[in-house]
Amino acid sequence: EISECLVGSEMCIRDSSQSEKRLSHWAIHHNCYLITGHTHRPALGNNTTHYFNTGSCVHPRCITCLEIENGAITLVKWSMETRPDNSLYVARTPLTGPLPLLELGSTPS
Repeated sequence: EISECLVGSEMCIRDSSQSEKRLSHWAIHHNCYLITGHTHRPALGNNTTHYFNTGSCVHPRCITCLEIENGAITLVKWSMETRPDNSLYVARTPLTGPLPLLELGSTPS
């Protein structure tokens, strides 16, 4: 099922809603959590969906990613921002989470 979905991956994956449902169902059926990317729709999973997505990683104005730190997973955006003195800096903005990994359990239910 997954290999069928990933053939011609970019075109198939961009049909995001349908692909996300298929990937989530696959993860639940196989009793695992699934981390994917490149659908342009970042998502932080949970015990119900089992599906995590980094988004497309690199956007023209930012990068999205899933960070695992201190026993938790967080969906984060990194972007260039301007300070009041007009200097640039890289800003970290949590989008969703953190979700403690222990809340997910060792295997999905």
